[in-house]
Amino acid sequence: YATHGGSIKTKGTQPTDVDVVLVNGKIDHGTMVMGGYTLTIVNGIITEVAATGEVVEEEEEIGSCFTFVGTVITDYNINCTKVVDLYVMNDMGDYPTEIAAQAFRNKGITSIKIPQSVKKIGTEAFLGNSLTNIEIWTLISQADFKVDMFSTTNRLFYDAYYTDGAGVYLGTQDGAWTYHNN
Repeated sequence: YATHGGSIKTKGTQPTDVDVVLVNGKIDHGTMVMGGYTLTIVNGIITEVAATGEVVEEEEEIGSCFTFVGTVITDYNINCTKVVDLYVMNDMGDYPTEIAAQAFRNKGITSIKIPQSVKKIGTEAFLGNSLTNIEIWTLISQADFKVDMFSTTNRLFYDAYYTDGAGVYLGTQDGAWTYHNN
């Protein structure tokens, strides 16, 4: 995540201990811990970075797991975590609005969290994985949600999603999916 031409390096891309307020889909203010650093955000700008004392064994630039073109996630690094949380921002501080065709194809992922900001998911976006948990917190029109995004052999997740809507689903990549309302 670049700030004023610099960057913060951290282990992985997932923030923990997040306490932020969103305004129009962007972080307005709050704090979050990322890879051994506590970030303080005021008016959408990181104003303070403080070490937490946590040991960070392996460093990688925040966001190096995801390839963005604007607000579209176009690829995912196969060497990153198999439990994927799309509550990530591009280098402009925007959350993803679209997952491109085949962006996560054959990456070995087992779990995915799709935020409310995502409004379109491309063809075969998650094909060839071992998904057992899908958290999808957005309502996507049928025109922008491809039937074959998870499987080319069935439309079981697609049918479950359009029956039950946003929420948590447990199942298997090519099998049945069960809605779990938290």
